[in-house]
Amino acid sequence: MPELVKGLRWHALPYAGGLAFPGDQLLRLSMDFATGTAGVLFALGAALGERPCKLPFLEAAPERSLPDDTTEGGVRHGTSRPAGS
Repeated sequence: MPELVKGLRWHALPYAGGLAFPGDQLLRLSMDFATGTAGVLFALGAALGERPCKLPFLEAAPERSLPDDTTEGGVRHGTSRPAGS
């Protein structure tokens, strides 16, 4: 694992007193989660951190229970028939 982390030095660039990483195709700096600095930092935290890394928008949504006899969007939930059938 340490070799992989050290390998990130090839891509790290100085930016605003810190480091940033280029995004897809290495054409410009990216701060997004999918291809840039935020994703690199999250991956490092997940791999090297003492506690699990979590992002609120990546956690599973709580399950909602719908009553068997509800209608939503023209579909009767709990059946395979359209509402009103």
